[in-house]
Amino acid sequence: MIRLKNIVFVTAFILGTIGVALTANATLTLTIDDGPGGLAPITVTDCVGICGATGDLTSTAGLMNVIQSYGNFTTNIVIGNSQPNTVLPFLMDLYNVNAVSSGSGGKLILTLTDTAFTSPTGTQFLVGTIGGVASGATLTSWNVFLNGVSVLSGGPLTGGFAGTNSNWVLLPSGSYTLSLQTVLDASGPSMTSYNLEVKVPEPSTMVLLGAGMIALAVWARRRLNRHSSR
Repeated sequence: MIRLKNIVFVTAFILGTIGVALTANATLTLTIDDGPGGLAPITVTDCVGICGATGDLTSTAGLMNVIQSYGNFTTNIVIGNSQPNTVLPFLMDLYNVNAVSSGSGGKLILTLTDTAFTSPTGTQFLVGTIGGVASGATLTSWNVFLNGVSVLSGGPLTGGFAGTNSNWVLLPSGSYTLSLQTVLDASGPSMTSYNLEVKVPEPSTMVLLGAGMIALAVWARRRLNRHSSR
């Protein structure tokens, strides 16, 4: 009977999370680094207004377009997250990342950070998904950080790759920080392209999951009733 109560509780909780507005305040930064003892990190801030030929090339709040050489890498990065006051299934994404290395290669660490998330809050089912191709390089790891603590991760990945990881995560009330980070290692000339996103599943997906759990609860109750009537 305890198991049945647990199923019903989880189902009610999932259905209760549907319809949560997913918003951020678009205080985006992108940091390009190669780890301790390496080159000085470069930090690009989301540009709103008149944007020049360096840093973020687009003036749209919550959207970054960065073309930046770093060490032996040339990167072409388009980065987006949920726009202010907009209901979208994804929280943040690091997409259309194209990194080309020459010579002796090296390490490329990309960290996309938004410090002004105020929703969703409470326990949410977060899903991190990555896909792409790495030729001559290895995507050593990818991480989703909540206030500096990794809550989703994966890797290493090379060749044509796809990966996902999911977890129930307690998102605090008030302002909090989410970051997406990838670590790329190349021993020589390489070409790498990938997309990484973190999201709360769409309401339709949650409804299907909730419906499945309700069906499981009904089946479990009938099974218990059958056994008790014998």
